[in-house]
Amino acid sequence: MLVPSVVTVEALTGGARDASVNQVLKQIDVQEHLPLTHARAAAALRQGTNASAVDAVVAEAALRTRATYVITSDADDLSALIDRRAGQTAVVTV
Repeated sequence: MLVPSVVTVEALTGGARDASVNQVLKQIDVQEHLPLTHARAAAALRQGTNASAVDAVVAEAALRTRATYVITSDADDLSALIDRRAGQTAVVTV
């Protein structure tokens, strides 16, 4: 499982709830570096939408790696971004 590090900004709160999130983060590959080529691809994907930069980075990573699924709490924007490139990634809401 791959998680762009920018996702942790939305997942962590600075509070007690972070303990369970940090347990999960220790078990997965957190991609800390966002190459400029990937950032540009995410920006292009986001163009003309109201999607956040974080959603665009996640969608770009899913499309680039041909991910089977993406787990999110807000599927609408991610689904729309992935659909823009006819991606086969399933968006799972938790």
